[in-house]
Parts: sequence; C-alpha cells; structure tokens
Amino acid sequence: MATASLGDEGCGFWVVAVAGKRCLYYNDISARFCQSSFERWGQIDHFDPDGQSLAEQLQNWLDLLNQVQPSPLIN
Repeated sequence: MATASLGDEGCGFWVVAVAGKRCLYYNDISARFCQSSFERWGQIDHFDPDGQSLAEQLQNWLDLLNQVQPSPLIN
C-alpha cells in the first residue's frame, strides 16, 4: 500500500526508530505510534490507522528485537 497520499493530511508520518527493515513511526493523523516494514528509505510499507501509545509500541519493539538474531541495523 502506498502511503504517500495518506500522509498529506496533517503533517504525515515521522520515523523515530529503524532496525533492519522495520521502522517505528509517529502517525500525525491519529497522533499514535505504529510499526511497519519497509523496502525503500522514505516509504512505509504498511499503514496502521490506529496505532498505540509510545510506551506500548516501545515494548512491542523491544519484544520483537529480542526474538530475532542480532543483525546490522542498516543493510
């Protein structure tokens, strides 16, 4: 799903963390934090219209990172 047009409402999406090919981003429209995979810098693959609080997403992010093998942060 292309997210470029979805970010035009409000100030868009702000990536706040990257690990491998996953990003944690702030959705200005819903004022919530979300996670997504990405293939290209500057393009979020999956739009989440709901999101969660920063604390909830950070816990999810840490849980996910603890499940995977260590790898370079940037490929």
